[in-house]
Amino acid sequence: MGFRNLLARAALGKAGCSLGTLLDSRNEYGQTALHMAVMRGSIEMVDAILEHPEADVEAHDKDGDPPILFTLACGMTECLKALIKRGADVNVRLKEGLGPSIAHMCAGYGEPECMQVKM
Repeated sequence: MGFRNLLARAALGKAGCSLGTLLDSRNEYGQTALHMAVMRGSIEMVDAILEHPEADVEAHDKDGDPPILFTLACGMTECLKALIKRGADVNVRLKEGLGPSIAHMCAGYGEPECMQVKM
């Protein structure tokens, strides 16, 4: 069963758990399915998750980092664009507001393509 199919089944109540439960589930680091999809650099999974309004593009993990940070760490401009299109806050400061901005992270990771994404 593909990931998109699993999400569709959950949305219909046929997956053994609700879509909200599936999208809000977190690993031991407090990361959601969206965090993990961007860490894998899987635009297909990111798109599948973002098709659902229940997906929280601003969910913070235990370190206070939203999914958008991990797009930068992985250099995945397509995932970054998808999150921005869905309304991810590019002005967010990481580490619970005490860390650098997304623009600083683009520069720090040496990702010129990410810096060129319209923020």
